[in-house]
Amino acid sequence: MTATFSADVTLAGLNERLAQHGQWLPVDGDPALLLRTLVLRNSTGPLRLGFGGWRDLLLGAQFTDGAGKLITVGGRVVKNVAGYDLTKFLVGSFGCFGTPVTLSARTYQAPVGALVVELSPQRVNVSELLISPLKPQYAMATRGAAWLGYFGDATTLDHHRATLRSLGGTLHERTVGQDDAWRASRWRFATATGAFRIAVPPARLDDLLSALPHDDWCADLAFGVVVGRLHDPAALRETAGRFGGSCVCFDDDGRPLPGAIPDHVSALLMNLKRQFDPTGVLPALPAGAS
Repeated sequence: MTATFSADVTLAGLNERLAQHGQWLPVDGDPALLLRTLVLRNSTGPLRLGFGGWRDLLLGAQFTDGAGKLITVGGRVVKNVAGYDLTKFLVGSFGCFGTPVTLSARTYQAPVGALVVELSPQRVNVSELLISPLKPQYAMATRGAAWLGYFGDATTLDHHRATLRSLGGTLHERTVGQDDAWRASRWRFATATGAFRIAVPPARLDDLLSALPHDDWCADLAFGVVVGRLHDPAALRETAGRFGGSCVCFDDDGRPLPGAIPDHVSALLMNLKRQFDPTGVLPALPAGAS
């Protein structure tokens, strides 16, 4: 259950091809964007709960550095422990260390459909669900609603139809493609321009959401991550810090704004960048990368 593919393929195009072999790459992101863009911007979202994010799914990659050399890192199989794991180094790097050419990732059996329970946010206790037979593959929320997502084969979905009624709320049935597009429409800020990403301890997430001054956001309830439209960077950082978290803000070009990482970390990243880009032809080091 692994696949190697061009980084120039869209997420929708890849999953369409994988479906022909009964496989699926379960990762969040705009289905119309190139896989290269999704990796470099780290589009990881609520599906991380059930399947992992880019750093969990990627097994290997080929990328070109600033000198034009093709570098191969990682491998094409799950059990590969040789050398430094530079594959994950590319995730969220915004291309400052290199440009992905091919990507290798673990895949999952393609589900036949999706079931989504819509509830009020106040009725969702993710901690209890995670240790129960009703553990979802994703848990996400906006200001007025929360959604728990479940995937599986026909037998699994039949079982969920019988058990999910106990949660109350409204049960929606979707195809996998419909659910991918629906999630992407709400998690769109993860790869958007003029956006923010806040991470706080999940136990403080409710307090953070209550303190946000606007409703243009979407939250991953399991991991305490919130993405949304950028308004006041300083106020967002202060709010995130008040609840033990951090905030990265993105400009109109989709690149992190300054102020998100300490100076000593920036110095380390700059040293690494010089090794991969000695002539400075690749994009500048993101000032707010994390």
